[in-house]
Amino acid sequence: MMIICLAPIPPPVTGASAASQLAVDYMHKIAEVRTYSLQRPEVAFAGNATWDQIARVLQIVARLLAIRVKRARGNEVSAYLVIAPSRLGNLRDLALLLALGRKLRSRTTIHLHGSNFKSCMQSAPWLIRCLNRKLLRDIHAAIVLGPSVQDNFDGYVPRERVRVVANGYDPSLEASEADIERKYGVQPVEILFLSNLMPGKGFEKLIDAYLSLPRAIRSSARLHLAGLPATAAIATYVNEVCASHSDVIFHGVVNGDRKRELLHRCQVFCLPSEIRFEGQPISILEAYASGCTVLTSRNGGIVDIFEDGANGFYVSAPQSLNVSVDLLAEKLRTLVVDIGRHRTIGLRNHAIARQHFRADAYCERVAQIVRGWAEPE
Repeated sequence: MMIICLAPIPPPVTGASAASQLAVDYMHKIAEVRTYSLQRPEVAFAGNATWDQIARVLQIVARLLAIRVKRARGNEVSAYLVIAPSRLGNLRDLALLLALGRKLRSRTTIHLHGSNFKSCMQSAPWLIRCLNRKLLRDIHAAIVLGPSVQDNFDGYVPRERVRVVANGYDPSLEASEADIERKYGVQPVEILFLSNLMPGKGFEKLIDAYLSLPRAIRSSARLHLAGLPATAAIATYVNEVCASHSDVIFHGVVNGDRKRELLHRCQVFCLPSEIRFEGQPISILEAYASGCTVLTSRNGGIVDIFEDGANGFYVSAPQSLNVSVDLLAEKLRTLVVDIGRHRTIGLRNHAIARQHFRADAYCERVAQIVRGWAEPE
């Protein structure tokens, strides 16, 4: 079998591209794979498409048409398409689905890394909605991240073809229980933000909340920021904060051993995202695997993997996506003052991650669905 993988592949690293890389790498082990990267060059969506991006899509469309002609009599080709979370991205996906043709669409699995397809369609013109209904009714299956976002494809893909597959993390990032026990017994309390630094991710509010803590509290803590700044202005802002406050440290993009060391050192992980259609952040799963206590928001697919008080604490009000700087500062203060009391949360998160969110289980499930048109589940 040959699998055509149409997915965002790093660089740059985003939640969707990291998850796609895991799935595509696994599929290379079990089948012949042709991969066409759909990743944008920037981490924050600029709102328009460049000529280079348009040319890239047209090039992929031409290659898909060539595959259809070459294998017109074969039944051994399937496709895996990670769909985009934007109006322009949807136009790209429609072009790719048209190029695949009806026969290959029936062996195509689409994957939504986010929670905004429904909203995107609600605001789309009538013709775009009709095209999506016509093309998506042919597909083999649609994958979503959790039960709370399963309704995204209502009216487009029958519920019996919508499958829930939670994200997975790289098991090389796992900490040992002994390491987790140890880090909850030492000072200072290390607080980590690990995500791309882009508008809506909440790093500004985290900085404001942390800097609002009394000096006596901050003397027992440090704030670490890791990720790719989305703009030059954001990079300048973060560097200026770090220059003014020695207990705020910017690491830039971290991978491999540097990422593992940072996660294993930090007791607290904070992702106070206000992005309305947040997916299921792999960084939270990595924090679980490292035994961190998590501070986050009630947003998108986060609600499927997070329970207030059990995995950490929400820093947004009930029924709200807006993060409260005061509430965030209060939770930070509580953790810094008595981090040892929250050791049980770190150990619980570690156990949950190992049981439910390892990358191998995620990859096997995605591959099983992609191959399911030929191999009944």
